[in-house]
Amino acid sequence: MIDSTNPFVIADNAIRALVVEAAAKHPELGMTFGYIGNWDRHGDDRSFRIFTNRKDSGRRSISYHLGSVNNLPAALSRLPYHLDAFIAMALKADRAY
Repeated sequence: MIDSTNPFVIADNAIRALVVEAAAKHPELGMTFGYIGNWDRHGDDRSFRIFTNRKDSGRRSISYHLGSVNNLPAALSRLPYHLDAFIAMALKADRAY
């Protein structure tokens, strides 16, 4: 069972809701929220990101890095300010893949 009082779970759910809302406004970006890394008996090295279907001029995928699981509550507090700028930058990218 997931502990809904855990600050990391609360932050994760809130960030996912913001991304779902932004993705609905900008479907052309193919925005998703997820992580790269592992969560296992050795610890948690997940790195959380907002992904898009866009690439920059160097052909690198455009994503917004939220940090590790330990940074999720702090990331949530700054995300509303950074999300609009991230979306504007992603919209300027002329390549979707």
